Amino acid sequence: MAENILLMMTLTKITVARVNRKALSKLLAEIKDCSLNEKYETKEEKLAFLNYTKLPLYFIIIIASSMTIVEILYYLSGLTYGIQSAKENDSMGYQLPYRTLHIADLSDTRIYALICAYQTIIIPSVLFGYVGFDCMFVNLSVQVIAQFAVLSYKVKALLNNSENYYEGMKEIVRRHYQLIRLTEALENNFNYLILQQLLGTTVHICICGYHLLMVQIQKNISFSSFYLFKDTKEMADNMTLILFFLYVSCVITTLFIYCFIGECFIQESTKFGNAIYNYEWYDLPAIESKFFLICMARTKKPQYLTSGKFAVLSLTIFTDVSVLRIIFFNFK
Repeated sequence: MAENILLMMTLTKITVARVNRKALSKLLAEIKDCSLNEKYETKEEKLAFLNYTKLPLYFIIIIASSMTIVEILYYLSGLTYGIQSAKENDSMGYQLPYRTLHIADLSDTRIYALICAYQTIIIPSVLFGYVGFDCMFVNLSVQVIAQFAVLSYKVKALLNNSENYYEGMKEIVRRHYQLIRLTEALENNFNYLILQQLLGTTVHICICGYHLLMVQIQKNISFSSFYLFKDTKEMADNMTLILFFLYVSCVITTLFIYCFIGECFIQESTKFGNAIYNYEWYDLPAIESKFFLICMARTKKPQYLTSGKFAVLSLTIFTDVSVLRIIFFNFK
């Protein structure tokens, strides 16, 4: 069941990417134009942009490499266990690395080898479909967050360097509206997948944890005559324990990045409102200061991403999900 959850989540992400390919390609082009056409003039703007845009690279390296190791080890451990169990107990026959439905007779070595070779497709499917989709979401979101951070530093420069306050305020409003539209596009394309990520991985970790607890309980009970291959079973259990902790580390890191991105949207959009408020708008004539009041009123509502349109993605969600897992394991 744990394998099926991971494969279903991968299939869902691939399907959504296929169905929304036009909207995603349009969003990617808009974010690319917004990032490349922007001029980063001051040191603060350059640092703000670089500090955010280096995050996706670290995420891709850590998560992609970790999941690659986990999937390869899981496949090899399942293959080794299946072969050794068949050698030590012929009545059980061969067992596939991934427990999928099979209609062929696995007692034939050639058929078993062909099916195992076919199941290697699952490894790149999980890496490109599951991890690749997460990397795309992180990269697109960070680019928008970086532009929010840059715009906060540009407020004073745009207003002071423009011919008049109307032109400066017009440019600020135009860029802010563009970033709001990009955030809404991210929300519309990813909110249900964020919900799947939070719920699916939580259920998956709980099921894997339950399976791990059952394995530990069985190790404390003497094996019956059914387990003639005791050493093989213990080796598989130890490998299961290692894979569990590796996989949980990858999943928790991914969830933290999701929630951290949601928190950054809230903080950077709020920071932009504070940048407008901190400008000396109160020294301007009454007519011109009204534009600042309108902008400040709009920035009171921060930009955010949601999980299925009902929960705001933030670090609070991450702590709530972590507490839920702790309660589950303590209950068990």
